[in-house]
Amino acid sequence: MKSDVRLRDEEYACLVVVDGLETALSLLASLSAAFVFKTSEPMVCGRDTGNCSFRVAYGPGVSSRQLRGLLSAVPGVCLGTDLKAGEADPA
Repeated sequence: MKSDVRLRDEEYACLVVVDGLETALSLLASLSAAFVFKTSEPMVCGRDTGNCSFRVAYGPGVSSRQLRGLLSAVPGVCLGTDLKAGEADPA
């Protein structure tokens, strides 16, 4: 099953937007296995869209480029068009 994932670089962190809670939890588990990180905010899930979003802070363990590589290596993940700065959170 393909999971659409969209990213927005926020300089200090990356907003990750996925289609559904199950997908979001699965991605968080995959990322947690790859490196130690803390999200800067809790996960948010939209009732109308079904999308969930969370942020992954950049740091010594991961840069924007490394995070993109980790996400694209997760089986079933399809990276979509990046969200632009100022674009409303889809969740």
